[in-house]
Parts: sequence; structure tokens; C-alpha cells
Amino acid sequence: MSELTVSVIICTRDRPRDLARCLESIAAQSVQPDEVLIVTGSDESFPTQLANDFADLPIAVVECFEHNISSSRNAGLNSSKCEIALFIDDDAIACADWVRLYLVEFESHPKAWAIGGKVFDIRDSPPSVEFARGVVFATGVQIPVIDEFSSPPKSSCANVKGCNFAVRKREIQELGGFDEFFAFAYDESDLMMRIHEAGGMVVHLNGAAVEHAHTPGHYRTSDPLDHDWRVQYASHTMFAIKHANGFERLKSKLVIARRFFKLLMMLTWCTLSGQIRLKTSCKRAREALHGIEEALLMSQLTQPINDEAPSSDSDR
Repeated sequence: MSELTVSVIICTRDRPRDLARCLESIAAQSVQPDEVLIVTGSDESFPTQLANDFADLPIAVVECFEHNISSSRNAGLNSSKCEIALFIDDDAIACADWVRLYLVEFESHPKAWAIGGKVFDIRDSPPSVEFARGVVFATGVQIPVIDEFSSPPKSSCANVKGCNFAVRKREIQELGGFDEFFAFAYDESDLMMRIHEAGGMVVHLNGAAVEHAHTPGHYRTSDPLDHDWRVQYASHTMFAIKHANGFERLKSKLVIARRFFKLLMMLTWCTLSGQIRLKTSCKRAREALHGIEEALLMSQLTQPINDEAPSSDSDR
């Protein structure tokens, strides 16, 4: 039996049916967590009936009403009383050995600051592999699935999927927690890259799998065109600004430009085929550009300022 203590942290907003299925999978674990922290995004996110149904679980409620996944995760992390913080989304279902496998892996890798599990997309029949041994590059390019017999690409960093990963609380708090600029996209990838840059270890654990339903929410709907493009492009741009240097900085600009060009092509095709109106297409393109501008402006505002003013003759 592991001596490590573990909190399961579930960030949720107005999806009680999904949350109920998630909690059922936690209640069925072969090893129970020491606490279950439900970070609620609204007053209705964890109704009384649901609390009664899962009264046997060691549940504590943490409020975070911001539309910001990094803020919610920080709220859960800071409220945790345990050594390991194990994150799962409200629209995900954990396998029966999920908690135990993470504890065993952390015991086996004492230098690991983060561990990420496998994710299945249950929108497909049969479910497809959504994430397994994924990596991210400093340019923001992500490869979600790498075959277990293949080596990760050079210059890449081990990544995790936000609906199935765990961290050591103390190390991540010392690192500053989740960067709350990343309200939705690149939130966990930024943390993994910062762990890598700080000399920490990120480990993949394919056995600890979850099934992911992709329930529509604030930043994502079932329509692939109907996303918050401002947040998507702001996050990608800020990620590259923070982590890409030298030639990679130039490469990241090309990557983002290519991504924007693909968005324009998709919007153009959908407009010409009558799926969306021209006005809507232009609006979404502008949102993406505004996101890039927002990240560039924010990066300039947060650059270190040298408080030592140059001395003049009158100061001497």
C-alpha cells in the first residue's frame, strides 16, 4: 500500500449528469483517494441530490466561478491536503485501478513531478485513442498519440491530457502553479514545459486510462467551427512566446501563421458551401487575430523591468 496521500480534483460547471458518472467511477476505485475536491464553476454545479448520492466519498467543495480552467485547477491544488493532486474532468470516467496505478507510478518514480495517463474518445465507436504518450514542442505543435514502440521526437517534451494527469503538489506550487493566462487551451502543456525547463520529470502511464465524452462547454461546442478562437490563438501565441527561443521562435511564428491560414481556408469553404454566413466567418477570423494581439501585448506588459535607472552627472 502506498504511503502517499492523493486528492482527486474535478473541475466542473453546470454538468451534473457528467459529474455523476465521473463520481461513480471514483466511488468504484480499487483504492479510494484520501479526498475528492470538486471545484465548482457555479452554484448549480454540485446539486444537493448529487452530494447525497455520493455522501460516502470524502468530498469537499471548492468554489471558483471564473471561466478559466487554470484558475480552477489552482483553486483545487491550493485546497488539497495531500501530496499528490490527481486531475480528471467532469466528463471523463476513470478505469477501476486509476488511483492505485498513479500511486504506484509515483512511488516508482520519486523524481517525477507529473504523470499523465491514456485517454479514449468515446464519441467514436469503438472508442479511439485520443491521447497516449503525447508530446509538445516549444512552437506549440502537439502530437497527442505516439506508438509505444516509437521514440518521442527530438526537442519535444512529454505532455499530458488535461482530463487525466497528476502532479506532486509541493513541486508544482513552488513552480507557481498553473499560469492563469491559459484559460482553456495549452494550460497543462505550459505546466509540463515549465516542469521540463525546471529539470523535473514528466512520466507517461498508459495503464491509468479514462474515457472522455467531450461534453460541450463554455469554450467548446459540438460544432468544430464554434470555438473561442480568441482564447485558442492567444494561448498558442503565449505558449510560443514563453518557451520558444532562437530558431524555434521563428519556427513558432510560421506554425501560428500556418494554423491561421488553415482556419481562413476552413471558414472560406464553410461560407461558400452555405454552412455559415460571411459575417460570422469574418468575426471568427478577427477573434483569432485578437487572440494573437492579446498574447503579444500581455507578453510585453509582463517582461521584467530593470528598476535601476542610468546614473547622470547630477546624481554623482
